[in-house]
Amino acid sequence: MMSDAKIAKPYAKSLFELAQETSQLDAVYQDTVAFAAVCENDDFAAFLKNPVLSVDQKDIILDDIFKGEATDLSVRFLRFINSKNRLIILADIVAEFDALYLDHSGIINIEITSASEITDAQIDSIKAKLKDRYKKEIRAVVTIDDSLIGGFTIKIGDTVIDNSVSHLLKKLGKSILAG
Repeated sequence: MMSDAKIAKPYAKSLFELAQETSQLDAVYQDTVAFAAVCENDDFAAFLKNPVLSVDQKDIILDDIFKGEATDLSVRFLRFINSKNRLIILADIVAEFDALYLDHSGIINIEITSASEITDAQIDSIKAKLKDRYKKEIRAVVTIDDSLIGGFTIKIGDTVIDNSVSHLLKKLGKSILAG
């Protein structure tokens, strides 16, 4: 069985290409940001998964929510994925679209997890080094996790740079045990 992310990818790519062809990429991106936010709502998530509602009923509800708020292209896209019974993976489609948009725009999202508060100067330093390495703009989200003991981790896509004390202690322990 295919994962939702794999199923979502061609839908996201199609929307991305249509948005490019019709010169609506930035507007559709803003729509997908709004869709992502709405998908976090428990009531909307329940609506997406509701097997009792027909395709036509869901289309009416989608129009009521998004018509006039989102581009016509985005609303038509929602209706299309509804007709394919794929509304349930809307959040995955939006995430895939976001990745395509950011790549196209030369932006990389990173997650910095630190054992303690880090300053804006430290964040800027990390972003500058990564910008030099990847030749793209860097957007950072910072979280605190005291279980790291000290140091930090940086997640860039599927890559994790682990400079935490807890990681170094684990490596040391394995080295000692290996002998």
